[in-house]
Amino acid sequence: MPQPPRSSGSHPPRDPERPPITRSDCQRPGVAAAARRVIEEAAADTNASAATLWVVSQDGRHMEGALSCDPKAAILESATVPVNDSIVGMVAATGLGTAIGPDEKYNRSVDARTGVPTVAMVAVPVHVGEALCGVLSAVNPRTGHAPLFDGRDLQVLHAKASALGAILETSLTGPD
Repeated sequence: MPQPPRSSGSHPPRDPERPPITRSDCQRPGVAAAARRVIEEAAADTNASAATLWVVSQDGRHMEGALSCDPKAAILESATVPVNDSIVGMVAATGLGTAIGPDEKYNRSVDARTGVPTVAMVAVPVHVGEALCGVLSAVNPRTGHAPLFDGRDLQVLHAKASALGAILETSLTGPD
């Protein structure tokens, strides 16, 4: 299996032959319905309170919330965080998934907007073909689940990210 592209800089790797996936691409009705089902499954299968698909901005400097199954989805789907100062940005820049707990440093701007603190997060890259186009994150394990995410949650999220990549690939090549 090919390894995800990695970047030594602070911006995600770009495939100049492939247009980036935009927030509006993800929010097209057919794409959004299929992708949202996968995002909801990602949250359920990791026992997270919410999951969000983030895409890399046109300039590569920000991550833009594209789709979410969070109760405050409207806020997340309009949120933007810097690549160089966010966990989802770090995942996009390195191409490597991660899980964080409550003591980790992360960008709290989304928490401020939603009014819900992030206690734990798991995040993995989303690829379209070989190109990194975004990050799938899940936050805050539900009551009754371990207080943190673990390796199993990373594996589950990677599988869901692959499904999202296939949906997004189809959105680039298929009819509107």
